[in-house]
Amino acid sequence: MQSFLEVSQKVCYCMTTISRHLGHYQSKNSRAMARNLLTIALLYLSCISTAQDVLLYGSVTDPEGQPIPGVTIRVQELNRGTATDKEGNFELMLNELPTTVLLSCIGFENQQIMVDSSAFYHIVLKESANRLNEVVVIGFGSSKKSTINNSISSIDAAAFSNVSVPNFQRVLQGRMPGVVVTNSSGGLNAEAIIRIRGTGSISARNQPLIVIDGLILTARPGDGFGYSTNPLIGIDPNDIASVEVLKDAAAAAIYGSRGSNGVILITTKKGRFNAAPRVELGYYAGVNTISKKRDLLTGPEYARLWNTAAQNVGESVLYSNPSAEPTTNWQDLLLRRGFVHQMNASVSGGSDDLSYYIGGSAREEDFYLRTIGLKRYSFRANLEHKIGSKWKAKFSVSPSRVVDQRTGNQWAGSPWGAAGWFQPNLTGTNEDGSCIEDDLYSSLGWVSYTNPCKELENRWTEATRTQVLVHTGLEWSPFNTLQISTTFGTEFNHEQQNLKYGKKTFFGGASGWAWAYRQEAFSYNWNTLINWSPQLTDEHALTITAGTQLTKEHHDYLTVDGSGFNFDNLKFIGAAALIEYVNTDLSGAAFAGYLARVRYSYRNKYQLSLAGRYDGSSRFGRENRWGFFPSISAGWVISEEDFFSKNIVDFLKIKASYGLTGNAAIANFTSRGLANANVNYLGQPGYIFSSLENGNLSWEKNLQWDAGITFSLWNGKFFGSASYFVKTTSDLLLDKPVPASNGFSTITSNVGKVRNQGIEFDLSLALHNGPIKWNMGLNGATLKNEVLKLVDQNGDGIDDDIIESVVMLHRPGQAIGSYFLAEYAGVDPDNGDALFFDEEGNKVPNYVADSNRKIAGKSQPSFTGGMSHFISFRNFDLRADFVFKTGFQIYMWDQNLEQNGTWGSNQNRNQLNYWSEENRHTDVPQPRLYQTNGTQRSTRYLSDGDYIRLQHLELGYNIPSEKLSMSKLRIFFASQNLWTLTKFRGLDPDSEFLSPEAAATGMVHFNLPAVTSFTFGINIHW
Repeated sequence: MQSFLEVSQKVCYCMTTISRHLGHYQSKNSRAMARNLLTIALLYLSCISTAQDVLLYGSVTDPEGQPIPGVTIRVQELNRGTATDKEGNFELMLNELPTTVLLSCIGFENQQIMVDSSAFYHIVLKESANRLNEVVVIGFGSSKKSTINNSISSIDAAAFSNVSVPNFQRVLQGRMPGVVVTNSSGGLNAEAIIRIRGTGSISARNQPLIVIDGLILTARPGDGFGYSTNPLIGIDPNDIASVEVLKDAAAAAIYGSRGSNGVILITTKKGRFNAAPRVELGYYAGVNTISKKRDLLTGPEYARLWNTAAQNVGESVLYSNPSAEPTTNWQDLLLRRGFVHQMNASVSGGSDDLSYYIGGSAREEDFYLRTIGLKRYSFRANLEHKIGSKWKAKFSVSPSRVVDQRTGNQWAGSPWGAAGWFQPNLTGTNEDGSCIEDDLYSSLGWVSYTNPCKELENRWTEATRTQVLVHTGLEWSPFNTLQISTTFGTEFNHEQQNLKYGKKTFFGGASGWAWAYRQEAFSYNWNTLINWSPQLTDEHALTITAGTQLTKEHHDYLTVDGSGFNFDNLKFIGAAALIEYVNTDLSGAAFAGYLARVRYSYRNKYQLSLAGRYDGSSRFGRENRWGFFPSISAGWVISEEDFFSKNIVDFLKIKASYGLTGNAAIANFTSRGLANANVNYLGQPGYIFSSLENGNLSWEKNLQWDAGITFSLWNGKFFGSASYFVKTTSDLLLDKPVPASNGFSTITSNVGKVRNQGIEFDLSLALHNGPIKWNMGLNGATLKNEVLKLVDQNGDGIDDDIIESVVMLHRPGQAIGSYFLAEYAGVDPDNGDALFFDEEGNKVPNYVADSNRKIAGKSQPSFTGGMSHFISFRNFDLRADFVFKTGFQIYMWDQNLEQNGTWGSNQNRNQLNYWSEENRHTDVPQPRLYQTNGTQRSTRYLSDGDYIRLQHLELGYNIPSEKLSMSKLRIFFASQNLWTLTKFRGLDPDSEFLSPEAAATGMVHFNLPAVTSFTFGINIHW
């Protein structure tokens, strides 16, 4: 039996607790205090009756002094526990001292403390380096990585810092297995092509769904001049806290009909309650250059080549004195050393009831190609406000403005394209170095086409984009285990582009030509969610999420073109004397969805998740607008079993998932029969049918299963995951061919099937830990893409091929976008004829019929990935990021001009290795003026695209904080695209001419190559 003194001490502890509660109520009004006197009295009686127990109380914070809610505090021997509240405070009754208490929390290292008295304990938890404790966004929620059974990849804010890129999509390259990013151009505002676990659709769009802070960003059409709208160009990468990519169906099924192509979740930075203001400033500036130029002929070399080509067909030489021909490098006249600088600033923090993050940035960049530049100004404010103890309001706003100066799309007639084929034996500049504006004359006479330098300086294209994202929300927590929230978000876009060809340009004609484009888009998302996490026993954990989502989008656009300008400095369409064309379009779509998810865990060993969504879309026929998309996933943490020894492997989990998602990424009125009313029939208004109705049109379905493991060795020093997936897309939204007799060539129907399968891995290794720290990340993914079924149009029992972009096709048994080309067989050593293989494998000269074409390669890489290194020593740090792609080919459409020996255009230097009596063994055919010799579309212009690239290199130095009045001052030097090892014969293997939405990619046509940049910057934190 305890002594009177011991009991008296414990009563004192109880009185201390009551005193703290009284202090809490001092700030309340008298009525509130009266209501709580009964609670105080009951607490006193409880203390007296349990005076044999000891009260342990205190607070838990992070190293910066911020309170940590939800920390589990447990005495294992006594089977007692509690958790910290929203302010990080806790109380726990013990019946004996001393004892050991274990504290654990997601994202922090576990900590044990010895308790030998009832004093107030202030405990500081260290952040954990183990990736299993990372919290990732999973779509309408978040979870610790160790509890996720789905395939989700994540990168944090560190990946986006100090990277000189105009849009954040380029940072995703090589960061996540199974996420393949290709630049649609080296241009500044070019949209990135993103494919998650392959291409699943042929006629529908293949870009993933983009969600930023719960707001779905809608996809819109391009402007008609080769540039697709990039909905993310206005987002400053410095505002991003994390990016998660939902890859498997079980993860993406919560987005139902729009998750088939994968989902990218962007979470922006937020403030923290009860946090001191934190100010961050950043600035960098630097130069950019072209990563690679074409190796073209000089003037004398050009003249000699075409003299030989003329002689080879029995003509006289063209140039009497080739050595006297001048040389102009048109590429150099268009290029410059660009300049870029960006400044960003933010402040974040919070009080007891308010948290805030406010940031802004300004970026200005002059591109390596003259007249191209970009200006971006962005602002973001994220606010959260507690209203009492049960309510929370959220508000965020993010306006941005982007001004993008362009040269038009990339093709043979663009200034950059012409610089690759325009004849070099001309004088292109005046004595002062400026471009000659007058017509050019060679030693053969007048040159009809405008020189590239003149073309560049006398055309003007400027696109301006204003975007405003607004997101509001209200959350009610009647209990700690229940949250009910509603959020409403809007996206507003105003885009305009003006293009003008002056009188001195080839396309401007005698009086100039202009084109104007305007588009406004508005969309909103309204989400209502209920999240319930009932407190069951310690062995059971359950989370239930249910809700609704309504999305509506609207856009309209106007295009006008005209000619007849008095002066070239009149750039806008309003100054045109003749309006030649006007077109308007008004469109919209709506989606409604009901979603639910149940996540269950037993003893942290056996995990199960069920999710489903019932979706409707206005894009489909009335009888097929709704679809159900379910999924299931499960995991078994083997390392938690009693039989498992954790000597080396401290975490091992196997997981599997299976689910169905949909794709509705087609034009808004595809299921309906449409007519155009802009028809002039003998001066009278009329209309013409533009599409056939298909009332049975429905969802494209994506069935996917995934199996994998997650593991951690040597206390998290080696962390990794691997998975195998099979993704089968059926009921393709396919433009099905129909007989042209009815006036149409296709109708969109649900036919066809495609399969993607592969293996992914993601590894993280702490190679060295000491004064020198070295961490390495390595990820990769294989992919096998195959068309399983198409349309048998002629009834012969064999599905018909679908030809794509002339040189590609879709065929069952082959990958989407396989190259379909005549096979080049080299050069006949006897006469210089180009040789090709016919159907029997025989070499035939000069030309073969299209019937001899065969599958020659594929545009989708078989193996992709990336590797990153981070090394630190004292105050220095070094970061190097690599990206690689292998097992694919690229068709070089531009080489048909630069490697032809036929049409008189400038040639690549390798064409000097042409066949002659003295050079019989070569793969370059004999040049023959105006006669085809190897110029047909064939594998001669197909090149391996394999490459590995040093995408980002950064060296930094942190000035010791004790010498400063700030928490951090870091200076750094960084470079983008510094080195590339590749087999590709063109300029840039990471560039694409075709649309980002297209199924078949893998073509270049005078594309702008990647930028190589060098920047120096500074980061300051207070």
